[in-house]
Amino acid sequence: MADETVETLKLIWQEIKNLGENLGSRIDATNSRLDATNARLDATNERLEETRLEFRAELRAVGDRIAESEMRVATEVVAMRGAFLEMKEKLTDILKQEARIRKLEDRLAAVERKVG
Repeated sequence: MADETVETLKLIWQEIKNLGENLGSRIDATNSRLDATNARLDATNERLEETRLEFRAELRAVGDRIAESEMRVATEVVAMRGAFLEMKEKLTDILKQEARIRKLEDRLAAVERKVG
């Protein structure tokens, strides 16, 4: 019986060793796959960082273009305001001249009636 127990224990020990080797190779394979996944993640992170930097540069450029456009619009609005004020002043002068001409025409008509 002792021989059978020893043989059983040897078989159990051999199974444990085989299991350890099998698990070790499986763990090594898993670690290799994890390393490959990490490498792909690192490459993805690098591309994302490059994309982020390019996006920030583009965003700054767009912001600069918007600021330039706003400045041009503001300049044109100021110029238009000046033109409108000038037109208002000229129209006011024209209206004053029309009123004066009407008064003069009325006086002329009154003088012609008296003389005439």
